[in-house]
Amino acid sequence: MAINGTVVTGINSQTQGEYRAFEANNLFGPKYQIKSDKGTLGFLNCIFCGRDTSKQGNSLGVIVGEGGSVVVHPEDNDLAQDGGYMGWFPVGSECIKEIPAEFRQTNIYDNKVKGV
Repeated sequence: MAINGTVVTGINSQTQGEYRAFEANNLFGPKYQIKSDKGTLGFLNCIFCGRDTSKQGNSLGVIVGEGGSVVVHPEDNDLAQDGGYMGWFPVGSECIKEIPAEFRQTNIYDNKVKGV
């Protein structure tokens, strides 16, 4: 699956502050939606293709902002937190190759399997 996107400037809707973002064209895309409709998704499913990532929660992932329309640069995480901020989501080993390296991040949660 090719993940096309563009590096853009995100805008915090509350502070109007700017942050670095990657606008991917298929976050929560068609393959993800099919699995979602079937009710077969869990926390550790890739947000692009819906496949399982890591049963131990050790996959790379991305921070999602603007209600699911952009990937937030990890260093700008605090700047992006507004009403559309969604947090960290896992990305599968094939899909992550399409995300610019500077936007990738290891699982941020204490309980890496449950996401809390």
